[in-house]
Amino acid sequence: MKLLTKNAPFTAAEVVDKANIIELIQFERFCRDNSLFDEMNKTYTDDAKIEISWFQGSAKDFVSESANMAGNTRTSHQIYNTQVWMTGDRAVAIM
Repeated sequence: MKLLTKNAPFTAAEVVDKANIIELIQFERFCRDNSLFDEMNKTYTDDAKIEISWFQGSAKDFVSESANMAGNTRTSHQIYNTQVWMTGDRAVAIM
């Protein structure tokens, strides 16, 4: 997998995998925006790490911090132009 380069043409199975990855990302954001934190937590693997502007750490801690913030702000994430790079059973997505 070489990030930030054009993917080779996908096989039919890879197209399905890519669609499932994008769906998972969109569902995770939907859960966060709608305070569905138990469901949000299910979108991450146990070893997932999050690195964004306001948080760096485990996905479990990210969900917890998101829940703590939920009463203070209302969010509505718009996701578009998602790029996915896959190799074996791993993938990277950039939105």
